[in-house]
Amino acid sequence: MQLAIRYSIVVAITLAEITIGEFFERGSPLNQLINSLLFASLLFIDGVISPLILDSLISSAAFSMSILMFLLLAGSSDPYLLLDYISGVGVSFFLTYLTRSIWDRALKSFKLMKRRPNLRILAISTVIGVVVYFLTGSALIVAGVVVDSILLSFLDRTGLSLLSALSWISLPYLIMADPGSQETGLCIGRVEKVLARSLIPGFFQSGYRYKWFSVERPFCIELDKLKNFNTVILGSSGYGKSSLAKLILSKLDVDYIVFDLHGEYTDLKGKRIDVASNGINPLSLFGRSPKQRSIEISMMLKSIFNLGNIQTMDLSNLIIEGYQEKGIYDEDERSWILSPPTFRDLILLLERKKRASLNSADLSRWGSIEPYLRFLDSNVFNGSEDISKIIEGKTILDFSRISISNIKYVLMETILTSILGTMYTQKYGSLRRLVVIDEAPFLLEKESGEIMAERLFAEGRKFGYGFVMISQYSSKLEKMINNASLVMVMGMKEPNEVNYISRLLGDRSYESERVIYETVTGLERGMIMTRDITVNDIIVVRLHQG
Repeated sequence: MQLAIRYSIVVAITLAEITIGEFFERGSPLNQLINSLLFASLLFIDGVISPLILDSLISSAAFSMSILMFLLLAGSSDPYLLLDYISGVGVSFFLTYLTRSIWDRALKSFKLMKRRPNLRILAISTVIGVVVYFLTGSALIVAGVVVDSILLSFLDRTGLSLLSALSWISLPYLIMADPGSQETGLCIGRVEKVLARSLIPGFFQSGYRYKWFSVERPFCIELDKLKNFNTVILGSSGYGKSSLAKLILSKLDVDYIVFDLHGEYTDLKGKRIDVASNGINPLSLFGRSPKQRSIEISMMLKSIFNLGNIQTMDLSNLIIEGYQEKGIYDEDERSWILSPPTFRDLILLLERKKRASLNSADLSRWGSIEPYLRFLDSNVFNGSEDISKIIEGKTILDFSRISISNIKYVLMETILTSILGTMYTQKYGSLRRLVVIDEAPFLLEKESGEIMAERLFAEGRKFGYGFVMISQYSSKLEKMINNASLVMVMGMKEPNEVNYISRLLGDRSYESERVIYETVTGLERGMIMTRDITVNDIIVVRLHQG
């Protein structure tokens, strides 16, 4: 239920009671006595139910001043009637304490308030205060205007300035109102709910209780204030993970590279590169020494083909010799710009080594790695394209036409290695490039890919790079999640995944995990659950369309 509706209900109940009381007050003395007792009882009941309707003890207590205003306007001069209402609030506090159900949405608003008052609102409210005093001559009413104006100035809600004219009547509502927020930074949706914890754990029941408060404010991310620019997006198929990534990219004025494994980013602006038809040579150095690059390549192939240590070492030595045959030497950095060998060159070198083998053991060693090199002898790897040129600007890398997963993996890691080399060329304070990796487990299931991803996530911030990992499953993503500023969760159905997310976002309590579990399984397409790191709240956001 919206905040304005909740408060309107409380006000309407009170006004109805005062109106009825005024009607019956004109009867006999006995009727007046009965009416007085009835009115006192109703105020007591109001005090009991107001905290339940408003979800705020602070606002409920402040509503006593609103009741005083209503009574004064109705011509009543008995302030002791407020004691009945306040007693009801006290009883409500005691009951909610016993059932660990003490909530206060006002505290959520206080956390978001501005640290400096809005002088424009103070000026408007000052004028309103002068007018109110001129019309009423009541210091009590003007005092309410002053309190409202101070609160409004920290709420930064210019549009609510006229409410200060209602003095104490509008105070409870303003206490609970969400502070104004400027749509600055990356704005991708509107917050609909925030998870609240009961103020105390309760008496009869151990632990805190949790529930959702309805709110309405923009969801904006100040990227430059984050510890890094990394994001993890999790969700079951069909809930809009790719759409969320496209929304983020469309809202940012930075270059990006998208690893599109299934052709889902066809409507995204930018140059589209068909990786299958662009020759990319994994043996390119990317600014590394021949020895370092040979180790990286051999470790990558070890991860793919489960090579043994001796096979990996032989492969590394073979690659170094391949570089040397092209005139590329470790000790001569000027030679690193020469054209590198290809897998086909390595096969020719390997065949010469087999012919020169003096015994069956050597022949067997070289023969043990030959099938893997022949597998990689593909036209996809025999080009001389400059990857740094391919990935300039806004780029979508389309892998959908590559059906062999191992070849697709080699290309992915090769391009990421190029990105890493490009990244190191210049330090940068703000975000300058975002790299989106869809179906992230495909990369992370290999040891070399996991090491590469961890390195990119850990070092990207100081070079102005951010990385977005997208997956249906959290498996293999734990380290990425720990080094990501943002974890955005979309609808999930698989129980183990929902359990993991509940523990990840939960407050280390069964109750919070239960509430999160139930909410994640019920999220609609186009909605996310995440943590608002500015105030450390769990929130549910409805994303903008398109």
